[in-house]
Amino acid sequence: MTNFTAYCDKHEPEDVVSRLDALFVIFERIAAKHGLEKIKTIGDGFMAAAGLLNKVDDPLGAAVRCGLEMSSTLIDAHLDWEVRVGVHAGPVVAGVVGQERYQFDIWGDTVNVAARMVGMSVPGSVAATSHIWEQLASVFQGEALGELEIKGKGAVAVFGIRSRPLV
Repeated sequence: MTNFTAYCDKHEPEDVVSRLDALFVIFERIAAKHGLEKIKTIGDGFMAAAGLLNKVDDPLGAAVRCGLEMSSTLIDAHLDWEVRVGVHAGPVVAGVVGQERYQFDIWGDTVNVAARMVGMSVPGSVAATSHIWEQLASVFQGEALGELEIKGKGAVAVFGIRSRPLV
């Protein structure tokens, strides 16, 4: 999310938590609507997965549709928060580790690439690698966003996926 830190610096913690909670409740409903499972929140980030614990007919399409809906969600227009979304698909390791505050989590290259995509996304779209874009190009509209240097992978072409044509 953009502009979140600046908002936090200027508002009382109770206000920040209240508004973030309202947004994440909306995100939880959107994720469930598209068949995604919330994994966790990380600061102002929301991690979800499709097809991990429950079967989803089109997990990649569901993730993009979910991301597009999330990126167009505003709880309050004056907040000036912009939601940024990245997706990737592939194998993950999942489980619970540690002995305190048990939390289900996922790890792996797929998670890392998706997280990197968030940084390249623009509001109103979902960022994904060219490999993911090739699988979705017949269903969604998109545009090249440039290349991103990803540790261990080198330069990766990134696309911004939209549900409708650019105007």
